[in-house]
Amino acid sequence: MALNRQHLMLGALALVAVWALWLTLGGEGPLVGGAGRPAQARGVLGDLPPVIRLTDLEHPAAAFNPSGGRNLFAFAEERRAALASPQARARKQPPKTKPSPPPAAPKPVVPPPPQKTAAAQPTPPEVNFEFVGYLGPQSALIGVFRVTTPDGEEVVLAAVGEVLAENFRVYRIGYEEVEIGYTQAPFLNERKVLPMGGQS
Repeated sequence: MALNRQHLMLGALALVAVWALWLTLGGEGPLVGGAGRPAQARGVLGDLPPVIRLTDLEHPAAAFNPSGGRNLFAFAEERRAALASPQARARKQPPKTKPSPPPAAPKPVVPPPPQKTAAAQPTPPEVNFEFVGYLGPQSALIGVFRVTTPDGEEVVLAAVGEVLAENFRVYRIGYEEVEIGYTQAPFLNERKVLPMGGQS
C-alpha cells in the first residue's frame, strides 16, 4: 500500500515537471493525456522565469521612451531627413525668372532749330538824279546834275564834298563820270560811280 502511494507521488511530480517544461517552452496546446490553461497553470505553479522566444529576437521592439508618451524629436528628425532629399530641395528653390530689361532712357527732347527769318536788310536810297556835265577848270570841277523831284526836274550844281539831293555826297568829278557816296548809316563807306548821261 505504501509502495503504491510512492508511485503515485512520483507520477504526480513527473507530471508537474513535464507541465512546467511545456510552459517554459511556450506551449499553448493541450498536453498529452489532458487539457489545461496556461494562465491557471502559472497561478498554480507561482512565478516562473521569463519566456524568451526566438521569433521576438528577429523583430526587436521599439526604443524605450522614458516619458511613456510620444517622442518629441521624432517629427523633427523625419522633417530634417525629408528636407535633405533632392526632391525637397528642388521644391524649395524658387523658380528662376528672367530678369526684366532695364527701362529705356527717355530720349531727350531737342527743340527745333529756330527758323532763320530774313531780317529786313536796309536798302540804300534810290538815286534820283543824273550826271549831265561839269563846269570850271580841271582842278576845280563842278558837277551839273538833273534831279527828279515830286514837283518835276531841276538842275543842281555840286562840287566835291558837297551834299546832293539830301542823301548823297560827291567824292570825285571826272570828265565822263562822277563818284558819289551816301550820307546815312549804314552806307557811309559805300561808293557808287555814275557815268555821264546815265544812272548805275
